[in-house]
Amino acid sequence: MKLLLFYICVLSFFAQPEPHDKWENLFNTNIESIQQAYSANAVLVTPDGVTLKTAHDLTAFYAKLKTSIGEVKSVTTVRQDEVTPGLSFEIGYFVTTANKKFMHLLIGRKVNNDFVRELEILSESNGKLPDVAGIDKARSNWMALCKSHKANELVSRAYTENAVYYNNKRVLIGTADITKEYRYMNNSSYQLTLTPVIVEGAGKNLAFEIGQCSGSYQGKYTLVWTKIGDTWKVLVDSN
Repeated sequence: MKLLLFYICVLSFFAQPEPHDKWENLFNTNIESIQQAYSANAVLVTPDGVTLKTAHDLTAFYAKLKTSIGEVKSVTTVRQDEVTPGLSFEIGYFVTTANKKFMHLLIGRKVNNDFVRELEILSESNGKLPDVAGIDKARSNWMALCKSHKANELVSRAYTENAVYYNNKRVLIGTADITKEYRYMNNSSYQLTLTPVIVEGAGKNLAFEIGQCSGSYQGKYTLVWTKIGDTWKVLVDSN
């Protein structure tokens, strides 16, 4: 009997639905209800950098694609930690039946045994690898300005004018508001190191990054880098 129960438990574990099954099913069968796969305060950043914050806008965006999903895959998933319980951070992609590939960066949460999306950044992929050396330099400059306690200079030099900051369901857009948010970095005792776990090409002059913070903050972070001229800047920042 114990052996039978063990096998039932193992089979039940492997029978758990994939976190994207619900999203894919709604997309393909009932696009008007796709918001069921998102939290009430979900945010979607579209390929052109527009931030959508309502269920209606999110549904309308996907309806305009006028296609079906043929495949959804995770490239890397970074699980929750003590600072961010219940969260997962993912870079992955989906392929439409029209053979278009879209990369996504997701922050999701498990609620009542159901995976819901809280932050989603989307970009049509061109299959090219990012300029990792350039991103490493931009990240090093970010950390140097942070550790020098120059929040104003950090944001003005490292972020795009329309950059998006997302933290615990709060959304800030633009360098003015992000500069105010990061005033705590001017404290002489504040120190932060960003250690990337993965950097993945997400489209033309675009890259997704998930990493680990250490120092004054110990949680995970996500960054979306965009290349402007010869310089990589932050388009989306979430921690």
